[in-house]
Amino acid sequence: IFSFYNSGEVQLLLKSFQSNVGCIADFQAIVCSDPSAAFMAGVFEFGVEQFFARETWPEEMAALVRKTGETLADPSSAEARTVALSRSIRSADQAAIQRAAKEINDLAEYDYRAAYAKGKACEATGDYDGAADSYKMSSSMNKMFRPGTSSLGETLLVTGKIDEALEVFKNLEKTNPYNVERKENIAAAYIEKGDFDSANRYVANKKKIA
Repeated sequence: IFSFYNSGEVQLLLKSFQSNVGCIADFQAIVCSDPSAAFMAGVFEFGVEQFFARETWPEEMAALVRKTGETLADPSSAEARTVALSRSIRSADQAAIQRAAKEINDLAEYDYRAAYAKGKACEATGDYDGAADSYKMSSSMNKMFRPGTSSLGETLLVTGKIDEALEVFKNLEKTNPYNVERKENIAAAYIEKGDFDSANRYVANKKKIA
């Protein structure tokens, strides 16, 4: 992606990539010289870890494309199995999701990307406790991997573990205070607790940065 700031278009592209491919840092990059701290914090939310300078991006992008092609050509690779699982989730075919999830089950024990993908598979099959466990594992393996921690908070919120969800969201707020969706989640959590003053405060903060 070529961009200088975290626009709505960039968010949409990264969400689409996350949904269709998965949060695989080696497969995505931002072409942007001297990115701001706010921009970096925003794209880190999607597992982006690579930034290519505008002066050197053609060579770096060519290397990325070659590496991606070689990795996906090996169906036993963690990346290929993660992509296969992401596609099965998109298909909403429960049997396909379960088959693809079994293919990464061993990887999820030591690969944070596979653990995250397993969490998404658990969500898609209605196993929210299993999803939370997988997201916790993903986050513990790579504390810089924002998608795992963010998804953990969202799953805890859905399952009614409000205080745990708030703790996760507030810790993430410290690393990126510009995330609109997170402020919405925190506001929703406070509404569940009946703390409408706090909820309104986060809604107001969201409007300031939206």
